[in-house]
Amino acid sequence: MNTTLEEKVVKRTAQYAFISQVNQAIVQAKDAKTLLEKPIKEQFSIYMLSSSIDPADINRAQINPLIVDLIEKPLNKVTATKIFG
Repeated sequence: MNTTLEEKVVKRTAQYAFISQVNQAIVQAKDAKTLLEKPIKEQFSIYMLSSSIDPADINRAQINPLIVDLIEKPLNKVTATKIFG
C-alpha cells in the first residue's frame, strides 16, 4: 500500500473513532444493544420468519425487544398483507 493511501486510511480511522465516541457519549448507552435498540425500533419493523418449532427459538424471538412478531413459514398472503399493508 502506498504511503498516501495509508495516511488516508489512518486519518479516516481516527475520524470514525472520534465520531463513534461522540455518538456514544451523546446517547449515554449502557451497552451496544441499548445504543442501537431505540434507533432500530424507530426506523424498522422486524418480523422473524421461521420454520423452527424449537421452543427455545420461539422464546428467543418473543423476548427480543427488536422483533415485532414471529411468523411461521410458509408466509401466506393474509400474513404478508398484515405486515406490508
